[in-house]
Amino acid sequence: MEKLQSKEKLYRVHVGPGKNYRVVYQILDKVLLVLVVAVGDRKDIYRRLT
Repeated sequence: MEKLQSKEKLYRVHVGPGKNYRVVYQILDKVLLVLVVAVGDRKDIYRRLT
């Protein structure tokens, strides 16, 4: 779990073959919920978050 520098309360995890994919997610502790914000290739995923 790594926190994204540009966005508050968003984290990323490396997945897939060669770890070329990223899952970007947010943890909402008050309701015990993990919200997956985006899944995609590492080349494109961060552009889609802006």
